[in-house]
Amino acid sequence: MSSETINPLMASLPLRELFRINTAQINPKSSRNSLFTHYSIPAFDKFGGPVTEPGEEIESNKFLLNKPCILVSKLNPRKPRVKAVFPIEENTCASTEFICFEPINQDVNLRFWESYFESRRFSSVLAKVSVGSTNSHTRASPRETLLWLVPNPSIALQNKIAELLDTLDEAIRETETVVAKLKAMKQGLLNDLLTRGIDANGNLRPTLSEAPHLYKQTPLGWLPKEWDVSYLRDITSLITSGSRGWAKYYAADGQLFIRSQNVRMGSFDLTDRQHVNVAASTEGARTEVEASDFLVTITGNGVGNACVVPDTWNEVAFVSQHVGLVRFYNKSLGAYAGRYFVAGGPGNSQILDAQYGQSKPGLNLTSLRELRMGIPPERECLRLMRILADADVKISVECTLLEKLRLQKTGLMDDLLTGRVSVKPLL
Repeated sequence: MSSETINPLMASLPLRELFRINTAQINPKSSRNSLFTHYSIPAFDKFGGPVTEPGEEIESNKFLLNKPCILVSKLNPRKPRVKAVFPIEENTCASTEFICFEPINQDVNLRFWESYFESRRFSSVLAKVSVGSTNSHTRASPRETLLWLVPNPSIALQNKIAELLDTLDEAIRETETVVAKLKAMKQGLLNDLLTRGIDANGNLRPTLSEAPHLYKQTPLGWLPKEWDVSYLRDITSLITSGSRGWAKYYAADGQLFIRSQNVRMGSFDLTDRQHVNVAASTEGARTEVEASDFLVTITGNGVGNACVVPDTWNEVAFVSQHVGLVRFYNKSLGAYAGRYFVAGGPGNSQILDAQYGQSKPGLNLTSLRELRMGIPPERECLRLMRILADADVKISVECTLLEKLRLQKTGLMDDLLTGRVSVKPLL
């Protein structure tokens, strides 16, 4: 790293003058009955921290952590995984996929350095020097990092910056809590709305135990008396999927080709776009997507993922062999199916039960035709969709705020380090 881009108020020096790399190891299985605080890559990705596990369940040697330190994942550093570990509890260990940086002296604020190692400045250079055959399996060289020039702000300035970043972290945590709460509320609402529905006043119907006279027994369980139960085969004009051989039509631009990675659970994700260039054909007409079509991944990655094509869709696109396309006579039922069959919806168990194969699960078109939905009267159906759409908007607003806060934190650290934002007011 060059010192030229480091804030002049922060003298630079090699990382080795501030940190050493801990390589002490332990085999937790040798203390099989002891509980370990275990920092692993899977635990970090799922919980953002460690898990507590008995030694007998931890495979292979791990780094033994007996001093405060900062763990930096050397696996796929383009996705920073950084954690300051302090205070240290007894029997704390970490995966050897981490670099364990221990401060050499006490004039170090671990929260400041956690943010530094997490910053674009450090993680981008770490990614550049990583080695590996693919982007998803690259590892950084720990020893090389000790030679890099890093900022060396005074401990007073480290403390001030850490305090500022802690304020942002608190806002991030609070927003994460709000998002999680809204998502949980929506999941609970989803099943209630699509099995109980709402009355003329827009309120949830009383439960079966509270008002049994409002319900009837159906093949899908107890549903409101006004609702119908229909097989998809009876209420759709088309249930199909793409054929093999589309790879020969791949092109830099042209029509959109929808693959399994575009069908997320409950969302139509076009982050990864593939185009094809095909002339008008029977096959193209058969697999062309329309607004409000219901899509299900039937083979490949993410079998069972389901979503609906937005009702504003106006782009020419075709589905691959891995994606089932369902088109309803009543277009509004596409959006309804996109709620009914997703995880947490009352119809998702049907999709799970219809899957065949264990090592490579899949669905076939016959299974899709045999799926059933409990369907409310059209006016009630539209009102149900509006309620769920409003819940989506609330979640989206909070998610946008959360992303903004995360970017603000990352950008602030980079700005302070490079001098784009003055550190003088913090001194």
